[in-house]
Amino acid sequence: MSTEEEILKSSRVIAVVGLSPKPDRPSHGVASYLKEHGYRIIPVNPHQKEILGEPSYPNLGSIPQPVDVVDVFRRSEEVPGIVEEAIKIGAKAVWLQEGVINERAATRAKEADLLVVMDKCMFKEHQKWGGKMKVLAINSSLRKGGQSRTEIMMNHLVEGMREAGAEVEVVHLRQKKIKYCIGCFTCMTKTPGKCVHQDDMTNELFPKWLESDLVVYATPLFHHTVNAPMKTFIERTFPICEPFLEL
Repeated sequence: MSTEEEILKSSRVIAVVGLSPKPDRPSHGVASYLKEHGYRIIPVNPHQKEILGEPSYPNLGSIPQPVDVVDVFRRSEEVPGIVEEAIKIGAKAVWLQEGVINERAATRAKEADLLVVMDKCMFKEHQKWGGKMKVLAINSSLRKGGQSRTEIMMNHLVEGMREAGAEVEVVHLRQKKIKYCIGCFTCMTKTPGKCVHQDDMTNELFPKWLESDLVVYATPLFHHTVNAPMKTFIERTFPICEPFLEL
C-alpha cells in the first residue's frame, strides 16, 4: 500500500492549512470534495471565522481536537513552521499539495514518524485510491436495442456520471431471471448464501446492489406503477432498506 493510500484510508480528520473561502480556489474545491466523501474538515485560516460550515482556526495549535492529517495549501517556504505545529499537535501525517515542495521540512516530519506526501493533490489521489463512487444502474425496460425512452434517459445519466468519475455498471433486468423468494430456506441451511433456483437476484444482483454507493432505478410506468421485473427487484431489496428509512 502506498503512503497516499494509507493516509486516505486511515484518516478521518483533516486540517486544511490555507483553506480559502472562495469557491474558485483549489483549496476550497479539494476540501469540499473531501467533506462530501465523509472526512471531517477543519479549516485553518486566521482571516476567517467559518469556511464550508466549519469553524476556522488561526493555527494548528488552536484546534481543540485530534487531527489525523495536515493538508497544506501554503507557499513552500512556510512549510517548516507548519510541520513543527503538526508534530506538536500529534498529527499522523502531513500532505503538501501540488506545487508545495520543501525537502527539509519533509525530512523533519519523517524523523518525527509522520507520514509525508509532497507535491501531490489529495483530490486526485483520493480518486485514484478508491475514491470513485460505485453506481449500479438497473434498467427494467423490456424493449431491446436501447430504443425505449427509459433506457435513453438512463444512458444519458450514466454517461454524465462516468464523465464525473463514477464507476457505473448497467444491468438490464430483461436479461436476468428474477423471482419472488418462495421461502425454501435452502440458502440458509444447505447452501449458505446461494440460491439453488435459477434466480439471478440472490446469486448475482444482491451482492452488486449491496456493494454500490448509489443505485439508479430506470423503469417504464404501466398503470401508474413500475413494471413487474422492477417491482420484484424493489420488493426483494426493500426489507434491507427499511430499517434506514424514515417512513
